[in-house]
Amino acid sequence: MDRCGPGLGEEITLVADQARTYLVAVETAGDAGTEAEVVALRAQCGDGVTDHGEACDDGNLAGDDGCDPQCRVELRAATSQESEPNNWHTEANVLAASESTRRVAGTLGGPCDTDHYIVTVPEGTTLSAVMTNGGEQPCTTGDAIEMTLVQGSTSTVRGMGTAGRLGGTCPSLEAGDGFNDELPAGEYHLTVTAQGSPPAFDYVLRVELVPAA
Repeated sequence: MDRCGPGLGEEITLVADQARTYLVAVETAGDAGTEAEVVALRAQCGDGVTDHGEACDDGNLAGDDGCDPQCRVELRAATSQESEPNNWHTEANVLAASESTRRVAGTLGGPCDTDHYIVTVPEGTTLSAVMTNGGEQPCTTGDAIEMTLVQGSTSTVRGMGTAGRLGGTCPSLEAGDGFNDELPAGEYHLTVTAQGSPPAFDYVLRVELVPAA
C-alpha cells in the first residue's frame, strides 16, 4: 500500500454498494508493530461541505452547474484545465462538453498523483485519447506514464494505452485497439498516472468520441 513514499499519508476511498458493516484492517509490512492513526469519514454529497472523496459540494444535487450530482467537478468547456483533487474515481473530472473532441490540460507529480476523468459515451461510439506534453508535442519524460480505460458501471478495466505512437513516451488509445471501439453506452473513467517519482509534468489530454458509422 505504501505507494506515495516514506512519510506521506495514504488514503482509501470505499463506495459501499449495500448497507452492512465493513471492516478495514491496517498491518505493518514487517514483523515489528507500529502506531498509526486511522480516520474514517463519511462523505454526504449535497450538504455543502467538501469531504474526502468529493471534488466539490455546492449544497445541491443538481447538475450542469459546475458540480455534478455525485460531487464531481464538471469541465464544460471543450478546452479545460484539470481541477484538483481528482486522484480518486469518486473525484474524477467530468468532461461534460458537448463537442465530440475535448482537450484538458493537467499536471502529474509522481506515483501518488493519478488524474481521473469521466466521459459519457453513447452506444456504439469509439473513444480515442492522445496524451502530449504541455506544449502539445511528443513527451520526453523518462518515467513511464500509464493510461487506463475503465468501464464505470462495472469497474472493468477495458485496456491500457500504448506508449510511443507519436514518437515520445506518452501513451494513447486509438481506433482499432479493440477494447475502446464501439463501446456500450455509459460512463467511462480515463486515468493517467506516472510511475516512479518524476518531477511535475505538464500534459494535454485530447479525447475524441467517434460515432459508429
